Order: sequence, then structure tokens, then C-alpha cells
Amino acid sequence: MARILVINPNSSKAMTQLMAQCLTGIAANTAHQIACIELAKSPPGINTDENAKAVVPHIIEAVEQEKADAIVIGCFSDPGIQAVREQMSAPVFGIAQCAYLTALGLGGSVWYFVDGGHPRLGGICAICKSLNWNAGWRAIGQ
Repeated sequence: MARILVINPNSSKAMTQLMAQCLTGIAANTAHQIACIELAKSPPGINTDENAKAVVPHIIEAVEQEKADAIVIGCFSDPGIQAVREQMSAPVFGIAQCAYLTALGLGGSVWYFVDGGHPRLGGICAICKSLNWNAGWRAIGQ
């Protein structure tokens, strides 16, 4: 039985509980153990580039302390994913990268619709476009 560690890189216990609830159906139908954790030292949300950079050492600390056969970064900007991959021999997945690849595999485009402005998405979309992926984002309110 493999242990899959799902890391909420912020400190929100409520968000971690929601993530765990979303995974109950999958957990019930697999022999693998799925563990969800949040990072108490992190900010309550990952809303800026500074937040994303600040949580990387906390993520690395968590994966070094927790035994896992696979790791999921449960934040849509995949903070620290490359740094974690460099530290771990286990596979590391980011929910954003998984979403992009699923959308593209289905023959679609990657578009973000967010509540208010989110400057970090411009950078993510630029990376997607550099790979010739159809990507963009739109703010839908303030």
C-alpha cells in the first residue's frame, strides 16, 4: 500500500479539511493511504509571489518529515514543485500542472477565470504560451 501525501501549502485547516473531503471517494476505492496536511508555518493563503516563495521551505520540511510514496502539491500555482522534485525520489504532482495536461490532452485550451485580478496568472499563462499552449486568464469581478 502506497502513501500519498497531499500538501496544502498554506496554514488553513478548513481548506485542508475540504481537500480531504473531496478525496474521500477516491480514498474509499483504493488500497492506498491518502493523507492531507497543511503547513502551520505558512500564511493562510497563497495569493502573491511572495507567499508562494515563502512556503517552499515549509513544503520541503514537510516532505522530509513525512514518509510518502507520492506527493501532491494542493495549490493551483504549484509553489515549490521543482524544488520538491529535486529533493525527493518519489513522484511529485502539482494540481495546476495536472489540470493543464488534462485539459490539453482533451484537446482544449487552458483558461483561468478568477474573482478579481491575480497577477501571478499572467506569468503562468506566459509559460504555457511559450510551450505553444493556448492559455489565458480573465478577471470576472472585484
